[in-house]
Amino acid sequence: MDLTEQALAYLREDAPLHITMLDPIARGSAEICAASRFGVLMREKEGGAWMLSAASAAHGEALMDLLPPLRSLVVFQDFLVSPAQKRFSLGESLPCYSAVYLKKEKIPYAPRLSVRHSTEAELPRIKETYHMTSPAGIDRAHEKGDLYCGFDGDLFVGFAGRHAGGSLGMLEIFPDCRQKGYGAELESFLVNKTLDAGCVPYVHVVVGNEKSWNLQKKLGFTFAESLVYWL
Repeated sequence: MDLTEQALAYLREDAPLHITMLDPIARGSAEICAASRFGVLMREKEGGAWMLSAASAAHGEALMDLLPPLRSLVVFQDFLVSPAQKRFSLGESLPCYSAVYLKKEKIPYAPRLSVRHSTEAELPRIKETYHMTSPAGIDRAHEKGDLYCGFDGDLFVGFAGRHAGGSLGMLEIFPDCRQKGYGAELESFLVNKTLDAGCVPYVHVVVGNEKSWNLQKKLGFTFAESLVYWL
């Protein structure tokens, strides 16, 4: 098997957990540095994130030997968190649930919003409101056409988009527009658009964000049994 085949064989053993690595491979946006039945090390080229999954701490640390100096890393096992933090002087981990929409059919819903690509007019408010992505990341999503705004008539109610690495997110409904189902509609729009592009929709839900967790369950996402750790 070549490097890509070895990577796929390992990652597909737990596809919901590893969708963050599988999706870039499918999109041709992965630089696979090492792969075997014991783990995979790769870089997602669009967003630049390094990702590492390993069958054991020993195999994980061996793969870390191949990494350049870095400021962030995504790992897929809890036993890799501390070694990575110590080796690369990384900060606190951000544990997330990995959730994948595995169905082939689109999410049915009755549209109430007018959804369109973001324009320069919406960017200041988006940046003031959403802080899980840097302003530069918001600009990137806007420039690539991956950021969408929802309107109820003339009222700007919220936004959602696709992160550089491929996951869906950036979902925010403004406080005075909540509790009306707009968040579910915007995410359904993104899921269906992703399916139209022939890709698998997936999201990361920060542990403790019960509102997002419940939304993904409601929309039919499948959750991985283990967590993903952003360092």
